[in-house]
Amino acid sequence: MCQYCYLLEGLTGSQLASVASSGGFEGLRTHLHTLCTQAYESKVAAVEAAQPGLMAEVQRFFLLSQTDALWKEHLQAIKFLQQAVGLRGYASKDPLTEFKLEGFNLFVDMTAQIRRNVIYNVYMFQPQRLVPVQEGAEGAAGGDKGQDKEAGAAAREKAGARA
Repeated sequence: MCQYCYLLEGLTGSQLASVASSGGFEGLRTHLHTLCTQAYESKVAAVEAAQPGLMAEVQRFFLLSQTDALWKEHLQAIKFLQQAVGLRGYASKDPLTEFKLEGFNLFVDMTAQIRRNVIYNVYMFQPQRLVPVQEGAEGAAGGDKGQDKEAGAAAREKAGARA
């Protein structure tokens, strides 16, 4: 269980079996919902302790990135479905009805995958503080920044002259 959410490390199969035997399916469902809610609340507290407002940004980022990636895959699957559904006309099936049904199933699968991936990423997210680099150490290691700017400007001028 901890491979999916390290916050549930203490959960064992025997605990789940005892909850299931005493409360049935609904009891087990309620127990798991309570554990997951507590894990989420502790995750929010830990992330917000690192930086206030970070959890909302993290959730937004995960939701948008997963939606973007999986929507692109969904569109590719729809293109493939358009080509494949034409062959179903030979099987005496209405291609439009088949396309609608298969397209809906693909969409439902995509939304479930987005939900699953976002939840997994939120639970596995580990905020880390970045240590700022001190200017004294940077100047000694990196040389003079003025020279770097001059070299960059010279390179841009050469590139502009070639174009």
